[in-house]
Amino acid sequence: MLQGWYHYSRLTDLLGDGIFTVDGEKWRHQRKTSSYEFSTKMLRDFSSVVFRSIAEKLAQLVSEAASSNQTIEIQVRYNQYNYHKYHHSNLLDKSLTCV
Repeated sequence: MLQGWYHYSRLTDLLGDGIFTVDGEKWRHQRKTSSYEFSTKMLRDFSSVVFRSIAEKLAQLVSEAASSNQTIEIQVRYNQYNYHKYHHSNLLDKSLTCV
C-alpha cells in the first residue's frame, strides 16, 4: 500500500474507507469518480453560484444600511465572506446565514 497500513489503521476511523486512506484499485476508482466533480468547469460553475449568492446578500445588506443611514463593519463582512467562500468551495457549508 502506498498510504501504508499504519496510516490506514490510524485514519480510517476519522476519514473512513475513502480516497485519503486507501491505495491501489480502490484509490484509482475513487480518484476517477471524484475527478468529474472537480473539473475546471464544475468548480467554475459552482464558485459562480456561491459568489452570486454572497454578492446578493451583501448588496441587500449595504442597501438596507444605506437607507437607514447605518455604518457597516466592512472588515467583519469581508471575513464572513471569506469564511463562507472557503466552506462552500470545500462543500462543508451550504448556508449563508451569517453574511
